[in-house]
Amino acid sequence: MTRALALFPLLACLAAAPAFAQSAAPSPIPERRIVVTGTGEAVAKPDMATLELGVVTEDSTAAAALSANNQAMARIVEDLKSAGIEPRDLQTAGLDIAPRYTRPDPNENRAPEIAGYTVRNQLRIRIRDLAAVGATLDRAVGLGANSLSGPAFTLADTSGLEAEARRKAVADAKARAELYARAAGIGLGRVLRIDENGGERPYPVAAPRMMKAEAFDAAMPVEGGELTISASVTMTWAIAD
Repeated sequence: MTRALALFPLLACLAAAPAFAQSAAPSPIPERRIVVTGTGEAVAKPDMATLELGVVTEDSTAAAALSANNQAMARIVEDLKSAGIEPRDLQTAGLDIAPRYTRPDPNENRAPEIAGYTVRNQLRIRIRDLAAVGATLDRAVGLGANSLSGPAFTLADTSGLEAEARRKAVADAKARAELYARAAGIGLGRVLRIDENGGERPYPVAAPRMMKAEAFDAAMPVEGGELTISASVTMTWAIAD
């Protein structure tokens, strides 16, 4: 019994020896590679404009201010629909009712008092015919709109432009990799990996600030300019022997 116990540690060590030898085996040499990032851009003219028209009304009571606002906004919405704007392209963007306070003389020890109420109603409009932007503004102002934010120009469908930008990004990465390989005197092997870095979508180009609608008329020129979509990819090639 004593001899069997004495042999047990030796047998345990011999059993563990192959596993230790396997873990200590040298790891394979990593494949040599070259990593390059390419970018691409695609440009197109916008085909849609988004703007916000607002109606601001004031009165001595909240109910009176709201009633006047509702009537003006209802006229605007009905007129826009009759002009061809689809219901899906009209959306209430905000409604606010707030009291207006008096400004007491600083020398008087009096708290401000409510002098009346202001109602603001914002309507977001998508216009799919850019030639109609100026006329749309003129119609809305004539019916009571007295504030404006926009217009912002964008694209209804960006998928084709995004695909073009991605193709250009891959071509740019390949051209860069080939240039570096020639300069270093090496060859390019197979592509090991492609990672999209998240390009830049064409964010709407908006007016920089809220403007009074009185600043616009039917003769106002509306220029949509161009929108740019960018793409970026990181590609990895094996280095050929």
